[in-house]
Amino acid sequence: MVQLQDDGARDFRPGVRTGMNTAAKTGQGKNRAFAATLLTATVLTLALPGPAFAAGEPPELPFVPEVTITGVTITQTPRVDANRMIYTMDLSFSERPRDYWAYYDGKAGAIVLDFYGISLKSLVSSPPLNKIFTSLVIKNLESEMSLSGKRALILVGCDAGWHFDATTQEKQKTVRLTIWRELTFEKPARNRSWIWAVVLGSAAAVGLAVGLTALLAAD
Repeated sequence: MVQLQDDGARDFRPGVRTGMNTAAKTGQGKNRAFAATLLTATVLTLALPGPAFAAGEPPELPFVPEVTITGVTITQTPRVDANRMIYTMDLSFSERPRDYWAYYDGKAGAIVLDFYGISLKSLVSSPPLNKIFTSLVIKNLESEMSLSGKRALILVGCDAGWHFDATTQEKQKTVRLTIWRELTFEKPARNRSWIWAVVLGSAAAVGLAVGLTALLAAD
């Protein structure tokens, strides 16, 4: 049990109190001793030598592989399957691509393949573009989100409104970009002219019958 020693005298000035808790005094002494020990340990730590590389020499960064695009194949005519019009683009690489993100950048008007930790270059100077895949741009960037500090983008120009998917063909070292749209078929308007023909024909027949009846009655 903690015993409080208080002589009963009080000083009502703000922040002043007589009869301080004896246990609190003991705790303060221990806190001062701990603070002194911590300060000594910090000074010793700062005095120890740092990592073993020369002064002014930056630490070695992780290796950044340079991946090359070796080929680009684009379907020039669409494939129709399950009411879908489908186009594909195959990007062949010198080595199997690492994980990447695929998304559409509306501002750039392009589907983006976003790679981290690699640098990209291309051996294809004139990819076979068309009205669907309108451009192909490679960007190598600096990035704080990657351990190597590198990031590479492939931007494929494409109108908005297409569904898309990107898959890695591991054996061929290829990324296949597939885009598609749903085909909609308008129902032809019904030709109702035959209805009017029947109505007019019926009216003519009725009129003829009435006329014949009147002639026979007159005779």
